[in-house]
Amino acid sequence: MTNADELWAWVHTPLLELAAARTGDPEKSWPDLRAYLVERTGLANSADHPLVDGLLTRLDDMTDDDRVAVLDDSGKLEALAYEVVTEVAEVTGTETDTGAYDEGAWHRFVAEYGPQWTGDDESWAQFREWFLYYATESGVVAPATALVEHLDTQSAEQRIATFAEYGVQITARAGETPAADLEEKDVVTLLDQTAEFDDISEERRRELIQQIASERG
Repeated sequence: MTNADELWAWVHTPLLELAAARTGDPEKSWPDLRAYLVERTGLANSADHPLVDGLLTRLDDMTDDDRVAVLDDSGKLEALAYEVVTEVAEVTGTETDTGAYDEGAWHRFVAEYGPQWTGDDESWAQFREWFLYYATESGVVAPATALVEHLDTQSAEQRIATFAEYGVQITARAGETPAADLEEKDVVTLLDQTAEFDDISEERRRELIQQIASERG
């Protein structure tokens, strides 16, 4: 039986695509945007899935101004969608952990950790693993996983634009390693992967890595 995290992972990418469609063409009508979301979920009709049907019904019932305010704010759109995810999970009898996704915690997480990506394709895989590790530690792994899976399909330039939708500005810093909140295991990994430190003492190597992390933080 589908759980809340799986429902969220399924609908999150179409939500991001809906927001992008709205940003790309602000004059696009609500019926067109509505149909676009249904298409991106892979459904023939919104009524084919209670999550999509419930979300679109909520949006249909809004005034035009209220709907535009939600569509133009990814945080509001995601919060509305997750409310419906939780409701659908409860109605279908699935177990849901309401602490698994908190909108405020998620957006604080993205604001803190998102800027650590260096903005190039070469560093993406490493950043992705690092981002998901700390998302798990912070209790926001469901939206983080949905976001990185969407970003996996994009070019570096498109990823930077997607982060910008969250208010995160990515500054290209090719070749750097994410350094926020480095812990002992991160230091050890960097030591093992940095050949230029092979011929100096372990203590000195650790001091250098910690100094680098401090300067980047």
